[in-house]
Amino acid sequence: MRAFHVALFVGLANLGFCAGDLARQDAFITYSEVSRTKNERNTATVAAVSLMSTYGQIRLHLRRDWAPQACEAIAAMAAGSLRACAGCSFYRNEPVPQNWGLNGFNGPPYALLQGGLPGMTNKVKMENPKMLPVLRGTAAFIADTSDFFIGTADHREWGGAFTVFAEVLVEDMAAVVSHIPVEPYRNSTDSFNITTRWLTQPIPFTLEPLRLDEMPASALLRDEAAS
Repeated sequence: MRAFHVALFVGLANLGFCAGDLARQDAFITYSEVSRTKNERNTATVAAVSLMSTYGQIRLHLRRDWAPQACEAIAAMAAGSLRACAGCSFYRNEPVPQNWGLNGFNGPPYALLQGGLPGMTNKVKMENPKMLPVLRGTAAFIADTSDFFIGTADHREWGGAFTVFAEVLVEDMAAVVSHIPVEPYRNSTDSFNITTRWLTQPIPFTLEPLRLDEMPASALLRDEAAS
């Protein structure tokens, strides 16, 4: 099983102001753009990270109670200067095959949407003390990388082998994830005779931090139920 995991995933403004040189935030006694911007970039206020692509936004509701270090890593990237996310893309999208889970059948194809965050300063370490499995609609990092994937089916066959750190909003799974194309793709077969699919045209995305008050009520209700 360890060889299967390794083979499957690893390898992978300046604004002018009419009052001379007076700073914008000093122009009004009760106004502070500096403090507002600082608050927006405080990772502690980041409740979710939105992956923005031409197909729409995929909001990852961060679960710090599951993997606090992984959540902090992606929150810091989204809240800081790296949110433009140069080189970030979805490069693998394997559909859910017919008869998934029947008699132990778990692919191929492998029912996941995978992407990378190459600008992440520190790679995400293995962090899954609760041994949470990857389920449909959860996002997980691959240990010691900046690559992650979203399960489009339940993957209980992997046990707690990955760093599960977020939940995708149900509406985004339906409206965005399910509409991201799974082709054109190329097959790659490794030395373990495991064949995986790789998009020939990766789909770039950027990051956007979201505060708790920017999340829909449905997500908050699910969070309360889970806790």
